[in-house]
Order: sequence, then structure tokens, then C-alpha cells
Amino acid sequence: IAKQDAIGLDGITDGEFRRGFWHLDFLEQLQGVESYLAGQSIQFQGGHAKVRGLKVRAKVQAGVHPMIQHFKFLKAHVANKTAKMTVPSPSVLHYRCGRSAVNPSVYPAMEEFYHDLGQAYKKVVSDFGAAGCQYLQLDEVCFPYLCDNEQREMLRSRGDDPAKLPAIYAGMINAATSGRITSSRPPPSSRSRAGLGLGDRSMCSSPSAVRPAETTGGREPALHPRRARAGAGRSPNRRPGSNRAPPATRPVTSHQEPRR
Repeated sequence: IAKQDAIGLDGITDGEFRRGFWHLDFLEQLQGVESYLAGQSIQFQGGHAKVRGLKVRAKVQAGVHPMIQHFKFLKAHVANKTAKMTVPSPSVLHYRCGRSAVNPSVYPAMEEFYHDLGQAYKKVVSDFGAAGCQYLQLDEVCFPYLCDNEQREMLRSRGDDPAKLPAIYAGMINAATSGRITSSRPPPSSRSRAGLGLGDRSMCSSPSAVRPAETTGGREPALHPRRARAGAGRSPNRRPGSNRAPPATRPVTSHQEPRR
């Protein structure tokens, strides 16, 4: 924390040193979700990491998530900068596991699972806001996968329709953010927004794709979904004020957010 402050970062995180993985540690603490050793490992420089899988064995709900305390520790040690927290997007629980990880006796229809997951996130978001969090980042990494033909084929082979998932995932993100309280506080400067890692365009878009919110004060935090941005009410490929049809969509082969 002190090093981030010393080099002039506007957004300060706790470095996620408490986490074994960027996503599993958050998701396994939702009620109804359990982790298990998957019997395989991932090679990293310096060693192997044991892989944990996730199973949905009961109705998904949110109690008091332990990462709220992680944020409180961070906020207590950040004086004049923004204490920033990151959590995986709700889409990650479905994308990584699929239908096979969701107990059919608990959720005969996946629509109920998507609803409950979105509502569980909504409560966690509210709890972060009550703890004073004004910058909560949802790490949305599944949308780029939906642009890859091999990934789309994998999804079809397990029974998912990749054409429908963008709207489903956007719906869960919108549910997660629906409890925020909008304030009249002005948005952060363009410099601080860029420095905090906001992307400039979406990898994929859908009619119901989520729009990122500005930083808010009060009880609820601002959320900044990564790589899932698309303007509401207009084509993301059309410039404001232009009456020309958007250009033909070309396959996305790679994307890197600019460093500023």
C-alpha cells in the first residue's frame, strides 16, 4: 500500500495477497457455492498452483462476505487516495463451470440461477458501499472469450449458446449494480480514470450490454466492468452525430488497452 502511494497511484489496492486466485477466493465465499480440489495443477514460474473447481450445491445467496473486512483494512491504511477493490464479474462463475457445476435439483432452470447470482452480487455491492467503498471493479474477462471461435465451439459442445451469453452476463452485471445510489459528485478526471484501468472500447457488445458508471459518493460504490463497455441506445461502432451505417464487423484477433 505504501509503495503504491509513494509512486503516485490514484487508486490503491491491497495487492490481493490474501487470495490464492483472483476469482476463486471471492466466489467460493458466496452461500451455496463450494470449492474442491480439481486434481490438477497449473505451472507458474517458481512452482505449481493447485487448481480448485467450483460447484453450486444450494441456492446462491450472499451473507457477510469476508472481503468486506479486507476492504476495511485497506481503507484504514489509505489516507488521501482512493481505496480500490476488485472482484470477479458474476459471469465468471458460469463461464468457468457451465451447467455441469450447477446442481439440477437446486436449479432445474438456469434462469433462476442467473437471477440469484445477480441478486447475491447486488447485496455484496451494497455491503461494500456501506463500508465506504467508492471504487469497486468487476473483472469482466468472459466477453473476450465469446469472440474466439474455439471458445464458442466449446460452449456449444457443453450446451450453451454463445450468442445468448452476452445478454445473460450483462443482465447479471446490471443486477449487481442496480442497488447503487447516484450522487451529484462530479466524475473523476480523465487522468485518474485512465490511470485506474478503464478500457476505451468493448470487445463484444449486445443490446443490453452494461454501461460503466461514474464514481459515486454515498452508500454505494461505483463499479467499472472491464472490457464490457458499450453505449446504450446506439451502435458502439457508430460515432455520435453520424448517420452512416456502422462498418462491417471484423473478427477480433487481439486487443490491448492503451497505457496512459
